Amino acid sequence: MSMENEAAAQALALDRSVSDAEINIAISHAQNAIEAAGETQSPGLRRAIQVKDALEGALRIRGRANHR
Repeated sequence: MSMENEAAAQALALDRSVSDAEINIAISHAQNAIEAAGETQSPGLRRAIQVKDALEGALRIRGRANHR
């Protein structure tokens, strides 16, 4: 994960006004965008992958924080 995505993941993980369910919905939307793009290597596809990575990172960070 890029430093930019890691920073976004950390910020989202700390933002408790956004629920885990909302993050999961956003991950689903990003996955749908990735699948719709198919094999094309468009900027939109790369961005959707980055967004999905950051969202999944936020959930991982929250999971680690909850198990401490």
